[in-house]
Amino acid sequence: MTKKEVIDFLTEQRDLKLVGYEWGKDDISEFERWQLAQANMYLDVIEWIENEVEE
Repeated sequence: MTKKEVIDFLTEQRDLKLVGYEWGKDDISEFERWQLAQANMYLDVIEWIENEVEE
């Protein structure tokens, strides 16, 4: 896989983790906290790949 393909795949996975998440709610459930944590983990990996991995 190319760097772009990996980033595209991880971005898609991140977006899928947020399916059903209601943005802007003040009181979020444990599951919604988990959703956000998972999405943030994907974002961290994507940012690391963009900055550290060469083509």
